[in-house]
Formats: sequence, C-alpha cells, structure tokens
Amino acid sequence: MSEEKKVNLAGYEDLTHLGSNTNGDDVYIARKDGKYGIVVADTVGTELSDFRFDMLKTHPGGFLIGWWDGVKDKFGIVAYNGKILMPNILTAIAEPWNDYVKLEADGKFGAFDIRTFYCTMPEYDSIEFDSIDDLVFTKDGVEGYIIEETGEFFSKELRNDEKYIAAHVFTAANYV
Repeated sequence: MSEEKKVNLAGYEDLTHLGSNTNGDDVYIARKDGKYGIVVADTVGTELSDFRFDMLKTHPGGFLIGWWDGVKDKFGIVAYNGKILMPNILTAIAEPWNDYVKLEADGKFGAFDIRTFYCTMPEYDSIEFDSIDDLVFTKDGVEGYIIEETGEFFSKELRNDEKYIAAHVFTAANYV
C-alpha cells in the first residue's frame, strides 16, 4: 500500500490480515459491534461483507470458515471478498488435498475446489478417488462424477460417453 493512502480502520477490533486486493489495499477480518465481517484498509474502510458472522477463521485452503445466525454447531465457507460459497450447514471439513477439500454435513459429503471455488452440496453417501484422482461420488448406490461448472451428476458408466469425456469433473489431481 502506498504511503500517500490514508487507512481508515477506526471502529474495528480484532483485525486479522488476509492479504491484499487487486488495488494493493490490505484486506482484514474485523469485528464491529460484536460481529465479524471483512473490510479493506482503504481511505474509507470499505466493507466487503455484512457484519453478520459470529466468527470467521482462516482455513489453509485460502478461504474462510464462518459461523453465523447464531448457529453454533455448523459452519459455512466464505471467500475473502465476503461471498458465501457454502451455507452454514457443514459439520466437518478436511485439510486440502491438492485442490480438493472434502466437506461433511451430518454424515453426507460434498466437495470444494480451492482453485476454482466450485463446490457441491454435501448430499452424497461417499467420495472416493478413481485411478486418475477424479472424485467418484456415490448417492443411493450409484457411483458417478460431478461436472464442476454445472454441478451435473452422471454415472460412472457414462464417463467415456462423448458428452462427458472432456467434462471437467471434481478432482484431487495436482495441476501445478
């Protein structure tokens, strides 16, 4: 941040630095009136989210875990820009495996891609890896894949079908 910019974070407490935005301004988790939100350290203290969160914490995958609306035993996923990516329905979240994070809500599973920020609701009975690290979701005894961009589930038998062969499905493969 340039020295000539004045930073206005007056009125905020418990500041946790998240990084810098595209303008070079620092972004923070902050507390105001007992609730948490996300602010930019710019000349006006721009608020990127409402101060509705009971708690916000960083996750090693480069996103935030949040609790809100008084729900204490479940949480959701929030991007650094304040966008809610997953509602506060989660009961567990795994550490990242390459670009993939396994989500759990009351014994059902979903996936979150930390590279694309696509996610699928935790409504699957299990998630396993196939031989090339694509995620195989099982729901009601049917194994299949999920296209990230659309959320469409298709059965494992259709993986080589012309319609699905080039589909970008949830994966744990490392693309770095």
